[in-house]
Amino acid sequence: MVYELTIPIISGTTLIVGSGLTIYVDRLERLRDASSPHPVMYRFFSQAILAMKQWPHWIFVITCNIFGPCFFLTAVWQACLLEKQCSSQYCSSLAWALRMDGWLTSICLYLDAWIPLGRPAITHISHMLVAIGFFVFGTHYVHNTILMARILAAKNDDDILEIHILVNLRTAFLAIMVVSGSVIATTTSPAIRAHGRLLDHQFRRTNESQMKQEEIIKCRRMEACMSTAQMLLGIGLGLTLFTAAVDVFTLLNNIADDGRRQIVAEEFRAKAMFVTMLLLTILEYLYRDVIYNSCQAMLLRFRMSPQSNRAKAD
Repeated sequence: MVYELTIPIISGTTLIVGSGLTIYVDRLERLRDASSPHPVMYRFFSQAILAMKQWPHWIFVITCNIFGPCFFLTAVWQACLLEKQCSSQYCSSLAWALRMDGWLTSICLYLDAWIPLGRPAITHISHMLVAIGFFVFGTHYVHNTILMARILAAKNDDDILEIHILVNLRTAFLAIMVVSGSVIATTTSPAIRAHGRLLDHQFRRTNESQMKQEEIIKCRRMEACMSTAQMLLGIGLGLTLFTAAVDVFTLLNNIADDGRRQIVAEEFRAKAMFVTMLLLTILEYLYRDVIYNSCQAMLLRFRMSPQSNRAKAD
């Protein structure tokens, strides 16, 4: 039982600590870079994890390797608890949605770490789509856990106070995630433009690209605003996973041997996810130079293209 109870705690802790460490280490590396425009604040994740030869990228990839399978396994256990407590068609549909939310949220976050933001356009669009997918399925998961808790409260009068506390906590966490997502949606485009201006100021060194200190501070604050919203989004999901330990505890106390065998069969999918993510991460590490050179070649082709030259001329 101790093993099962630690899974949701590990998942939530990994997401919160790993994300915070990614942003913090990225800031430390830019502080060491004398050419980076000062003041140095916190960048949003898409830029912090972009350089695959630096520590922030690998910290975030390892975070996804641990978070994904643990999160999916937690969602599977919650779905099994719901199916055990309620046999209606609505509960079956909700249990299926919990499983899908766990699987898709984990995959979207892992792909977000792999697909860079920037040129060519296909990678930019793909990165944005999987980032939106993480937000949509993550918030949908939290919403479904609220519905599940309400169903359990109607089925069990003994722990009704405890379940109501869970509902209130998860509702607060969902509100944090929705507000954070709204801030991210409104600041994404300005933050990307601000980051582009900072890069021009840092590398192009032309009179047109140079910025005043007030402009640099404004761009840094825009980056930090989006970074803060992304962190709050992860914190809301991570704290929800802490409360999922209660559901896992309830499941383990009320399950028979037959039900346990069914759950073990579903746990195999989470183990397969972990092995797949781990193998992909090892391959990325082994071939990081090849991938890096390919990305640089694509960037160079874009910069030398006629469309890019016309855009620069404008």
